[in-house]
This record gives sequence, C-alpha cells and structure tokens, in this order.
Amino acid sequence: MECRDIDLVFFNPAQNRMIKDFHPMRGLKNNAPFDYSLNNNVLRSSISLGVICPSDHNQKFHRFLNNLNSRQGVKYNQEYVIRFQAFLRPIKQT
Repeated sequence: MECRDIDLVFFNPAQNRMIKDFHPMRGLKNNAPFDYSLNNNVLRSSISLGVICPSDHNQKFHRFLNNLNSRQGVKYNQEYVIRFQAFLRPIKQT
C-alpha cells in the first residue's frame, strides 16, 4: 500500500494566497516559503549567513557554499529530485 504525502503550504506572491503542494522542492521552486509575507513585510526578505569554522576547512567550506550558486545535476532519485535554479549571490569569504 502506498500513502500520499501530506500537503505542505507555500505562499504564492503573484496570486497573494497560500498554495498547497506535497512536493517540498517543487513547492519552493514555484512559490515562496509559508512565512514569506511575514518575512517580506516585518522581518527581512533575504537571509544572512554567518559561519565560523576552523581555518584549515575555510577554503573547502567556501567552495561548498558557493556551489549553492550553481545548478546541481541530479544523480539519484531522479523521479523525485528536481533541478533547482541556484541562489542569487556569491558567498563572501572573510
């Protein structure tokens, strides 16, 4: 027996309403997170990330974060995992 996943709730800014989708990646690709209106109006619409790591892992972690800015190929579970466009900005290293 196979059970359907429960629907997740996302916010569609173009339609200004909540949208349901059982697929988390497709839901985020086509819509915004559930709390988009709160974050966009009250808090911040962007995410700032601060990371502290040992200096000998600095370059490797920097490369990992910058890989979030490029399209990733799907190597497994291809019927479920969808392509994601990537994030917007390069990661600054300090």
